[in-house]
Amino acid sequence: MSSHKLGDSIFTIPALRLVLEHTGSTIVTIITFEENREIYSRLFPGVNFIIISRNDFFYHGKVLKLSLWRKYFSLPAEYFFDFSGGLYSAGITILSPAKKKIGINLPLYSKVYDNYIPIRQTPHIMDIYLDIVRGYFGDFPPDSLKQFPLRISSINSVLIAPGGGWKAKEWGINRFIQTAKLLKKRFEIHFVFQADYLTEEFKKALFEESLSFTETADIAQLIQCIEKYDLFLSNDTGPLYIANFLGKSTFAVYGPTNPDFHMPYGSGHGFAVKRIACSPVTEKFCHELGGRSCFHHSCMSELTVDEVYLRLSEFIDSFNVPRDLNR
Repeated sequence: MSSHKLGDSIFTIPALRLVLEHTGSTIVTIITFEENREIYSRLFPGVNFIIISRNDFFYHGKVLKLSLWRKYFSLPAEYFFDFSGGLYSAGITILSPAKKKIGINLPLYSKVYDNYIPIRQTPHIMDIYLDIVRGYFGDFPPDSLKQFPLRISSINSVLIAPGGGWKAKEWGINRFIQTAKLLKKRFEIHFVFQADYLTEEFKKALFEESLSFTETADIAQLIQCIEKYDLFLSNDTGPLYIANFLGKSTFAVYGPTNPDFHMPYGSGHGFAVKRIACSPVTEKFCHELGGRSCFHHSCMSELTVDEVYLRLSEFIDSFNVPRDLNR
């Protein structure tokens, strides 16, 4: 079971791959959200899916509706791996008739599992899910398994996605437009937005600067757009990690989240961040609930266009130096 948002669904892939290799299962079913099916099916083409919806839950998304419990309880399985953690996944795990139940969760739900793995509080997020492999199979996967191979040799085009998982993680569309004006002197530039994200005001601003954009209705359209460009520039958001999965170079603007936990592995990825007094150091998010309860958002507002452009330019110039991609 992997009921995550887009970004975390990418983070589960190395562990899922190892689980499938170790179990040798011929029939595999992943319980997940519809938006994740497009990602998982690309890597695991023979896998079956049970698609759940956020409307299937109540109590702030923590408890599965009783009418749906039987649907999951009836699944025959040798193994049940819980990659989600939380009250609802513990409930589904309890009802699963699987012979072996392995998963991460809070200590409160440890008795639910035959093999319980605590949720780690240290980087990287991928290791949260790889701990399942370590805890059950006893293997210690090398860091190389956390990397998705780069499929580009140089950066000549940039796709910019100003959206974020929540507003506090957004650097701001106007700052991205100003950055794009500087970048387009050297690179092909294009913007991508989720449908209904753009206001008429911002559309006008993009037209005035002769900056093209695409509005996507689903993950498949987003993937098609990402595949056309070399580098993906955005906030800390799910599409950034899809671009990483697709073999693109990435550059992220971080604020209330900690790049040590989230940044893609490998040399083809960079970031800019403004460290302030309340920036997370050893935690995934700042103490203001990842900026959700913050009243100033200084980590984003104090990060200037010039600073991001300088860091990004240095990163691209370094990347474009001829090198052996297999190293």
